[in-house]
Amino acid sequence: MGEPMKTRWLRLLAVSVALSGCMHGRLSGLAAPAPDEQVAEVVVIRTSNVFGATNSFLITVDGHRAWGIRVGEHARLKVVAGAHRVGVECFGGWAPIWRESDAAEVRVEANAIAYLLVSPDLDCASIKAITDEAGRDWLGRTTPSSP
Repeated sequence: MGEPMKTRWLRLLAVSVALSGCMHGRLSGLAAPAPDEQVAEVVVIRTSNVFGATNSFLITVDGHRAWGIRVGEHARLKVVAGAHRVGVECFGGWAPIWRESDAAEVRVEANAIAYLLVSPDLDCASIKAITDEAGRDWLGRTTPSSP
């Protein structure tokens, strides 16, 4: 006899939560800058709040999955100086898949740092550039994401 619908949904929910928590830290999608390239840094900061707290978000750089970040963490990404598209992917919703929610266009000069703030929203998450001062303030209120 088939499994009750409620049991199937609970099992799917458990798998979804487990999968979204596994993607944490550095992911293989972001290549390290070559030794002869100008290097910059993008710091992605995830706010601390209850909404979306059980799920990791994936940070993408130019369409490549770079980092899995949890609530209250920040990640430092070394990139080649220049223009980049930094996005956020979330797991779940009506379909249990990873999907990009939002992205920010950022230009980072060599040896400089760009700060981006990720906040959960009803769809998935938003990402926006913030000032250096605000970025340093957020670093003091978050923990480094382990590689």
